[in-house]
Amino acid sequence: MSQSANAEAGGLPPTDLSAAFGDLANQMSGRTTTQPPHVPPPSEEASPPEDSRPWAGQAVDSPAAVGSPDDSTGDAENRFRQVTSTIAVTVIARFEQYQTMEKMNNGVSLSNTAVVLTAINHSAGAFEELARKRNPSQEDSGQLFAIRTPGRRVTKERRKVDQLSWRPTYGEIARVDKIWEAARFPNRSAFVEATLDAFLPPLKPKPPKIKAN
Repeated sequence: MSQSANAEAGGLPPTDLSAAFGDLANQMSGRTTTQPPHVPPPSEEASPPEDSRPWAGQAVDSPAAVGSPDDSTGDAENRFRQVTSTIAVTVIARFEQYQTMEKMNNGVSLSNTAVVLTAINHSAGAFEELARKRNPSQEDSGQLFAIRTPGRRVTKERRKVDQLSWRPTYGEIARVDKIWEAARFPNRSAFVEATLDAFLPPLKPKPPKIKAN
């Protein structure tokens, strides 16, 4: 078949086919393959997102952050704790009188904490003696039955007490607790009351009321 007949039949001339296949081969030999983008593998210690990181000063749940501060650090001496002690009303009256006299004589309004710590310092070295004096069972030693024992009421009169609030540091209250336990006080309130009783001046009698004629 001639080229003209082949063209009339709808085909391509041989020269055109060879040229077409040659162009396709050239295109395939020079084609570059597109590589997928390189994704680096995740690091072994990936950092958490910024939103999940604790901000500076934020409390973190750990044994050191829960409860009272560690006494081995300076934090125990910089944080304060509210403490309430049960004290006899007679000692409370002397306590308030002492604060009033200090204000009148020295112009200083002493806080409850200052008076309590001053009383404890005043009795340093005599804590065990104070505990023995306040132990009622010592008075009945050698008897068949101890009449005065802790927790037993000897008289019908109830012991009148009141609450005294003071604010030591965590380190101070830890040392106070070690002192009264070593001296064998029954509790912290008994220790505070004993030191106040030994330190505070006696209660001054109130002047008699003058009756109007």
